[in-house]
Amino acid sequence: MILAMKPERPRGLGSYAFWIVVIVVGLVIFGLVNQYSAGISLSSKNRTAAFERQLLYVPFAILACWLTYRLNLDQVRKHWFKVFIVAMALMFAARIPGIGVTVNGSWRWIDLGVIRLQASDLGKIALVIGLAHLLTNMQRHTLGLKFNVFQLSNRDPYLFTRRGWIDFREGFLKPSGLILAICAGIALGPDLGTIILCASVGGVMMIISGVRWKYILPTVLVAVVGLVILVLNWETRMRRITSFIDPWGRRENESYQLFEGMVAFGVGGITGKGAANGLQVRAYLPEAHTDFILANIGEEHGLIGTSLVA
Repeated sequence: MILAMKPERPRGLGSYAFWIVVIVVGLVIFGLVNQYSAGISLSSKNRTAAFERQLLYVPFAILACWLTYRLNLDQVRKHWFKVFIVAMALMFAARIPGIGVTVNGSWRWIDLGVIRLQASDLGKIALVIGLAHLLTNMQRHTLGLKFNVFQLSNRDPYLFTRRGWIDFREGFLKPSGLILAICAGIALGPDLGTIILCASVGGVMMIISGVRWKYILPTVLVAVVGLVILVLNWETRMRRITSFIDPWGRRENESYQLFEGMVAFGVGGITGKGAANGLQVRAYLPEAHTDFILANIGEEHGLIGTSLVA
């Protein structure tokens, strides 16, 4: 089992930290260039709005990176519950008119004037920090206990002993409770994609930490069944799924954006058409500055540029 250890800080620009900085700076510059290019799809009045907004985020991001680098992660992990409370408060606040901002029917953002904060972002951080703390405690509580993680028999008395209860409480109840709480807060948005992401990350962390499979497997099964029932009764999500499965048959309505995005990749070919020379973003891809920015990259920089970003 792997217990949390204080990592040794890299020293000097010759370390891996230097290359991380180089890669991040390169991605930021490349992203800003393509955000500016994608703004062509907007009206002449708002063409640079998305670019200016992203440019405004850069100094805040640099400050956040520096603070994170200077933090003692062991100390942060000890204060995970405070981070969790703040994250939950922000996700609830995002639903309050005047504080939260609705975009396309979703309440996910808090207006801070200069920038908008997506409340679930802090929820993701709280999830990882909280699980790191809880699962480390679980390992300390169960260290030295001998059991077969694949034992699924109902005759296994382990759960009904004191040690079994400690294992169940520390290794399953607390971590899964944290995951459920974070996902419930995100559901206020709602944001199904982020819920699935957080649940998946949490599940993987539990598996890596040695949580018993006999606790995890039934939970995954129930979660999958619940997700299927939810999607089947959620018209918006069903339309997105059917549009993804058959974008060609629905390209005039629900799949228009997706279809034109795929066309952009095809037009770009191997090397692309050059920065700001994309035809799709100028006439056919109205939301190129959003998640479909990759389609714009594919058309203007081709397979090579897309692969470098990936």
